[in-house]
Amino acid sequence: MPQRSNLFQRLVLVLHEALAPEWNVTESKMLLDRASGELREVDIVASKLVMGHEMLLCIECRDHGRPADVTWVDSMAQKHTDLPTSKLVLWSSSGFTRGAKAKAGARKIDIVSQANATEHKWAFLARKLIGGKVQYLQPKFAGFVDVLRPGGSFHRFEDVRGMNLHDRDGRVTVSMDAMLQHVEGDKRVASVLLDHAPDGSGNFWINIDLPHELFAFLDGVLCRTHRIGFGIVTQTGHAPLQSRSAVHEDKVVTLASAELPAATLEVLFEETESGSRQVRNVMRPKPVGKLSKKPPKSPPR
Repeated sequence: MPQRSNLFQRLVLVLHEALAPEWNVTESKMLLDRASGELREVDIVASKLVMGHEMLLCIECRDHGRPADVTWVDSMAQKHTDLPTSKLVLWSSSGFTRGAKAKAGARKIDIVSQANATEHKWAFLARKLIGGKVQYLQPKFAGFVDVLRPGGSFHRFEDVRGMNLHDRDGRVTVSMDAMLQHVEGDKRVASVLLDHAPDGSGNFWINIDLPHELFAFLDGVLCRTHRIGFGIVTQTGHAPLQSRSAVHEDKVVTLASAELPAATLEVLFEETESGSRQVRNVMRPKPVGKLSKKPPKSPPR
């Protein structure tokens, strides 16, 4: 059976992953039901050994628009009756009804309500992210090399995969594959593209300043490199941003997520009453280099 999850459950998982190192935290863990002999899925299980005995802290999460009621508390209590649960904790993103609180207390079940997580005056990001959007960018890179023939005319290498550049004596100095990999992985280039790429498709190029003379073989002749560049075709769009917040210790922690064409983006924000903010899994390097919206024309041949 495939594992089930949602954004609120992922947020609760992240919070429990910050437990002491001796705790092993697992999402969507399968536990054996002693009565039925079947495996039951538990949203989050934190386990550790105490005096040689395994302690299981089991957390069930509910992310609904209405407060959790007695029916849900009863169903969770019944589910864990025959599971090896040491302690059951119920988390609800919208709180609990009065009856649900009373039922949980009678059954010795801890409950955690996050109904008011975004109402703190200092939880600016937690409120700002509600209903937001995230911009995404998909770039495709292609390198080119222009060389000067001995007679003075130019030649362009359009496909530079596997191509090497040399010094004046013909020794390999750099590979275009390595250079392309460096440009593709440069976060500064990504930042510049995000700032300038139009919605939909875009076309850019980067011109590489040569620190010294480089040469390439053309028909067995070593020719001086005139220009090295990379064309970049971009596809830019926007995806809806989902977010869930929780109060943890003295912080409001918010997990924001967006489904992009090629991946799922998750960013964790922490805010405190003192005004300090922390953002995990996001990098904002300073823009560098100069981008033109039109690729250069091929040199005359």
